[in-house]
Amino acid sequence: MLKTKYYNDICEGIKKGDFKSFKKYYDYMSFEDRVKIEEYAHKFFPKQQHFKLEKILEIFDFIINKYDNKYLNIMEFGCHNGSLACQVLNEVSEISIWTGFDINVEAIKEGICNRTDRRLYFYLLNDYLYNTKIDEPCDIFISTHTLEHVSNNEFFRYVEFIKNIKYLIIEIPISKSKHSYNDSHVLSFDKSTFFYILNLYGYELFYLYRYGKNNSVYVCGFKKK
Repeated sequence: MLKTKYYNDICEGIKKGDFKSFKKYYDYMSFEDRVKIEEYAHKFFPKQQHFKLEKILEIFDFIINKYDNKYLNIMEFGCHNGSLACQVLNEVSEISIWTGFDINVEAIKEGICNRTDRRLYFYLLNDYLYNTKIDEPCDIFISTHTLEHVSNNEFFRYVEFIKNIKYLIIEIPISKSKHSYNDSHVLSFDKSTFFYILNLYGYELFYLYRYGKNNSVYVCGFKKK
């Protein structure tokens, strides 16, 4: 649990678009601290989800047609208000269920209010995703601009959690240079380390698209042993 001074420093920085304190005290945060900070940040950064839709649709088309996958069950980590899910579901009929997981209460409320597709479900996390019991098996794990906000140690726990899911669609900014004070990126792995960890868990890259200065869409298929 964060000391009050640390929490206030983080909030004051967020208000100014400065995330130095957020990164400095990140490892001291409890899950409840992160929920409170996310709620505070939402006031200043309500539109948090970023993705390149046309490329993600290409990836779904690739998976469905090359591997003849139908009736897909999707798990999205960092779904925010479900914007990505709604747009993909509108184009991809082969998806049976899309479940979005997030800690942002206001974003989840917005998503539920605006939901028009019955295949879309929202799950407000009350603990870290890797501590959450998932009853339904998933075919695809998707996460856009979320995993860069977790620590290196947490990243291992997330990969361990999803290691039996066949396909990963991960959009994540990876830079060779150090992150600046005005971003909230905590993960410090470079591209080679990122791929090495996924390979350790049996994933191999079968699709890669890069865009922007530090952004990439990585898709990794589960390597059968």
